Amino acid sequence: MKHNKKKHYLTALIAVIILISTVPIYANGTSENNASQDKNLIRVKKKLKSMVSTKNDDVEVSSKAVNRTSTGRNLDGMVKTTPHTTYVRFNNVKLPEDAVITKAYIAFTARDASSKPTELTVQGELGAGNALGTSVSDYNKRNFSDAKAVMTTPAVSANEVYNTGNLADVI
Repeated sequence: MKHNKKKHYLTALIAVIILISTVPIYANGTSENNASQDKNLIRVKKKLKSMVSTKNDDVEVSSKAVNRTSTGRNLDGMVKTTPHTTYVRFNNVKLPEDAVITKAYIAFTARDASSKPTELTVQGELGAGNALGTSVSDYNKRNFSDAKAVMTTPAVSANEVYNTGNLADVI
């Protein structure tokens, strides 16, 4: 997911994606599809949480460099006076093929307090979601969906969790 920033002041320590989906369960109690069981289908809600799993799955990218070493991600669109974009990759999220995502959101835990609101624009990446690269050109080649979700946080407190709105249409 790509996070474009304009005037952002939230510094995230932890990012977690939460997916709420419905999954088909058939008469035999499994999610295995059997044509003779189609009329016995029910859908069960499932909740899946996935954290950024490695330091290489969240990066800040400016026009000149890729930063993988920060202990938190500045979601304010600036590192000192240099504009940047934050990329977060949730790797190995496993859902059954026939799951229907009904709600999805990212929960950011604030590292630092700030009295300024933060505006985030979240976009999904189309395709295979390849690993995040080490050069700026790797990010210029990525293909993002047209669907976007925008959220604005209030002033933030350290160690508080801030959820995006529903991202189901983005992913």
